[in-house]
This record gives sequence, structure tokens and C-alpha cells, in this order.
Amino acid sequence: MTCPIRDRECRLQVFLLDWWRAVRAAAKLNADFDRSGAVDFDGFLIFAGCFNISSGDCSFTAACDLDTDGQVDFRDFTSFATEYGRVFRVPTVTIGWADD
Repeated sequence: MTCPIRDRECRLQVFLLDWWRAVRAAAKLNADFDRSGAVDFDGFLIFAGCFNISSGDCSFTAACDLDTDGQVDFRDFTSFATEYGRVFRVPTVTIGWADD
């Protein structure tokens, strides 16, 4: 999105859109295998089913290969453990004037 230099409202919209994209990217949970918004025990069960499987196996699940080396191994488990318990919550953003 491009804006005329003097169009403050448009520049604010572009800023907020860029900010929102950055927030979403920073809050991404790589180990949320079931896309529930949380890295929890259900995700652990999915990960456990993928453990010790390589990319050549028919049951390989690329999402569980967190370091993308073609194997679901202990390094992937440590990445999963680092994210375990994290929950993604969409932040509530209110925009208005200070006197509203």
C-alpha cells in the first residue's frame, strides 16, 4: 500500500498494518501442530507420534521437523519443549483519541 506523503490517515493505516504483521510473525508458535493456538499436551502427542522419523519415511510429518534437517529428533524435541505451554492470543488493540 502506498500513500501520498501528506496523507496522515493513510500513513497511519500502513503503520498499523506493518505493526500487526510484525506482532503476528513474532507470536507464531512453530510447535502448535494442531493449530489450537497453544503448545500443549495434544501437540506433544502429535510430536511423539512423529519422533525418530526421517523425511524418507512415508509417515514423516514436516511440521514436526522444527529445525528442518529432515529428521524429527532430540533437537526438534528441545525446540518443542522451549515452546511448550505458550499460548497465542490475538492482542486487543483500541485506537482512538485520548479524550474519547
